[in-house]
Amino acid sequence: MPVPEPAAFLPDTDLKPALLIFTYGQSNADGFVTAGRPQSPLLENPEVLTPSASNAREVSGQRKQARQVFWQDGRRLRPEHLQRIMPTAWRAIGSTSILHVAGSVLMASGGYDGIYVQSAAKGGMRLVGLPPPHQYLTGIFRLADGSVSPILQDMLDDAAELLAAARANGRDASRCYILFIHGEADRATPVDAYVEAFHQAKTMIDESLIRLGCRPHWLVTQIAGTTGEFSGNDWHSRQAILRIAQQGGANLTFLGPLYPYSLQDSIHHGPEGKTLIGELSALAISALEAGQAWHAPRPLSWRRLDDRRIQIDVFADGPLMTDHDAPAYPNFGFSLPARIPNRISDVALTGPDRIVVELESPARGGLVLDYAFRRSDPASRGEPRPLPFGGGQIRTGFSSPSRIYPGKHLHHWLPGFRLAIPPGQAAGPFTP
Repeated sequence: MPVPEPAAFLPDTDLKPALLIFTYGQSNADGFVTAGRPQSPLLENPEVLTPSASNAREVSGQRKQARQVFWQDGRRLRPEHLQRIMPTAWRAIGSTSILHVAGSVLMASGGYDGIYVQSAAKGGMRLVGLPPPHQYLTGIFRLADGSVSPILQDMLDDAAELLAAARANGRDASRCYILFIHGEADRATPVDAYVEAFHQAKTMIDESLIRLGCRPHWLVTQIAGTTGEFSGNDWHSRQAILRIAQQGGANLTFLGPLYPYSLQDSIHHGPEGKTLIGELSALAISALEAGQAWHAPRPLSWRRLDDRRIQIDVFADGPLMTDHDAPAYPNFGFSLPARIPNRISDVALTGPDRIVVELESPARGGLVLDYAFRRSDPASRGEPRPLPFGGGQIRTGFSSPSRIYPGKHLHHWLPGFRLAIPPGQAAGPFTP
């Protein structure tokens, strides 16, 4: 079927504005039930809507929960009383959903008649499944046999149903945002392979949504990683996301890293973390809807100032700063892999978009320098912090107060990265 021309997306002036938002990924993409929900009138809006039942295709011998649980006025609704599309505020009332928060904040802006949301996520799943004997590691894009994943097909089917439901209620939900939160299961997948699989999945999803009359835009994130009790977050998939962000695209925006947002166990975000991620997503969507850019900072290039100092230039929409309200990390988040026989003696912000890292000893050969990108060690296993082991304190001056957690603010944080400096090379671009 041919892809519609842009004219197919001209707004229908007889329809009221609405949006369609999906999460796509693993458990942190709303595929995990997070116990606890903050008390806020903002989260009670009944026009943030979601399907009451999934399509429930079988995935690797398991079936998704076919029907969600909804409550009204303190009473659980019986299945026969559920409509096909229900308020997200009535679903699992003791849990927090990124999509519920994002939709609620967008509704509070006053620009929409309704927000339609759905999660296309399942824990422990790679982008592309592995062949035997690894059948349990299946994929959200393709299964091990190369067939399209039921997770992806469900998302497209749900999109068609939500678009139809919106139109039946006099709403135009033809603008769709996809929040991509994925990578734990692909932590060891080579960067090239992960990037290629992502672009193949994105192309398939984009073309399918466009055929439905929906205009997609991707918000990609860099996952947080684990606490110090487990492996940390020096993962290939986190590097791959930076390459995807670097490549960019007309309908792709890098939302930012997720390491600043608290975890409730070794790897899953808790209510506060998911709420702040939802609010951040809503801010980005609002900016993009208004025709404004969303610029999360990223490393651009590096230069050896001498045999002990490395300068890093950063793409940022404002001056860099260190956040002293954030949990403290050694050297603001910079570290050297354990195999490097050297130490960091100082980290300084020497310009609005420039960082200089100084080493204790000369580094005349090659060097690997990490930021918010660390493998845990036995000494860290007892750290009681509810945050990823690999984190940092560098951000831009962008600050927006949380509408749900008083005293909390949303920022543009520098993502985690690994900078590999070849021996004998004086300068170069950052290459994830």
